[in-house]
Amino acid sequence: MNFFCSTILTIASAVFGQTENSALKANQAAERVLIEHIREIRDRARTGLDPESDFKVRQPELEELIKLVDELLTQFPETAHRDEAMIAKLTALAELARRDPINLQRLLVVTNRIAEDDIKGPLRAESDYFALEAFVLAARREGMEEERRMEGARERYRAYLEDHPNSPHANVVRASLIRLLLAMERIDEAKTDLEYLRKNAPDDRPTRRAEGEVFRVTTVGQPFTPLLRNFDGSAKKPEDFRGHVLIVHFWASTVSRSVDELATLRTFFAKHRTAKLKCVGVNVDANEEAAKRALMREFFPWPQVAERKGFEADTVYDTGVIQLPTYYVIDADGIVRLVSGSVGEVIDTVEQLLTPAGPVTPVEP
Repeated sequence: MNFFCSTILTIASAVFGQTENSALKANQAAERVLIEHIREIRDRARTGLDPESDFKVRQPELEELIKLVDELLTQFPETAHRDEAMIAKLTALAELARRDPINLQRLLVVTNRIAEDDIKGPLRAESDYFALEAFVLAARREGMEEERRMEGARERYRAYLEDHPNSPHANVVRASLIRLLLAMERIDEAKTDLEYLRKNAPDDRPTRRAEGEVFRVTTVGQPFTPLLRNFDGSAKKPEDFRGHVLIVHFWASTVSRSVDELATLRTFFAKHRTAKLKCVGVNVDANEEAAKRALMREFFPWPQVAERKGFEADTVYDTGVIQLPTYYVIDADGIVRLVSGSVGEVIDTVEQLLTPAGPVTPVEP
């Protein structure tokens, strides 16, 4: 009898163990399906459409990703993929928040919870990064007084760099800080941060971006050096225009004011057609078809270059352009005389440069 009972217990234990093992494998499979689906949406390539159309396609995908993360953490609270999933959720919320104030609040709820739970490591660094972005977005949308907004952002940038010096976002944050310092006219402080980037991350895109933005703000009175690159690898060189006053016009078909001002610029250019005036357009459209349609629709009596990379284009980085339209006016000696977003200021400056100087009256000793 004892032998019989022992045998039954052994069989039952084996069966139970197999059942438990099957359940564990089923749970692991379900968890794996969820995290792989999250990764697939996270890593899905952009559509290549214009930003507005791209967002319409991406929005439901991002909402689905957020739902999947919540499902993963609810079903598997001890998952080893928690940080990875939460970072994907933060990234999705941040992308949605850039378009919609409601999602900005959703982002802040998550970042505040992570801060309150005193979570450490990469997840905290990511959360603090998106909390920083949320502050900047909220301050602008709520109409915070400019000086207070900029000083608040500056303090938060500095705090992030102190708390997370090795974060993968650290160089991006420092480049954003440099842009802010330039707007605050704290040029020397911006240059100090730029030197830090040059020393510690000389080949990073944020360093190059920051170099261009410092160039834009400090270049008046200095030679214009950037190449004006085209998508086919060709480029227009500054020295090609020596002896002529040059207007470099940055524009995109998706920015109405930069297109609307073309008529004024064309009229002015036609007026001075016989003068030593040249113009080059730099199209900043990211979408190739949009750029082609704009170039066919508009009449350009001057050459155009386009890298078809939007604000990620090398020429945009090198010149520090952050808004459209932007104009550079360069004199016949290759010296920058104006950087502006106003076509009126461009016309006034060019007319002065094209007007021959009057005779110099000797000064009596």
